[in-house]
Amino acid sequence: FANVTGGSVSIFVNNVQTARPIEITKCIFEESTSTDGGAVDITSNKPVLFEISDCQFKGKCQLNFKAISGHVKQCNFTNMNELSAIRYDCDTVGTSSPDQLFKIESCNFVQDNEVTSLVFFVPKTSSNFEFISNTINISNNVTCIFDCSSDAQLAGTWKFESNIISPAKEKF
Repeated sequence: FANVTGGSVSIFVNNVQTARPIEITKCIFEESTSTDGGAVDITSNKPVLFEISDCQFKGKCQLNFKAISGHVKQCNFTNMNELSAIRYDCDTVGTSSPDQLFKIESCNFVQDNEVTSLVFFVPKTSSNFEFISNTINISNNVTCIFDCSSDAQLAGTWKFESNIISPAKEKF
């Protein structure tokens, strides 16, 4: 537990560009949280590419992504507790280009515990989001896959493709 951001990792990139992606690979985050965020907190107001791959998130352990460009691939999110697995808030006021997006791809979500949602959005006109080839298994009747605040207006671009949801329930 951290008293600020990032129970395990906190990355803050302000007004700078990087030549290469910032990578988090083959890590396990379990029951790791913070007062203001999750296990991994990423904040950037520039289109720095953040790549999170082959990681495991278990229990109370959120990926809090407040940046422009990110790729979460081949990660496992298992039995989130109290928090959504991923919180996405594009950190730019203006528009972003189509190649500046947040993509969740080829990840596994297994949710037995009851939480509100697996992915929580803070939609903006600059949001470019893709949810591609993920496997979702929710064994309770409370958890939804996506959620946002009730007064939010869906903005930006959103693509959902080739995801598998089990068991098939209309509520999800």
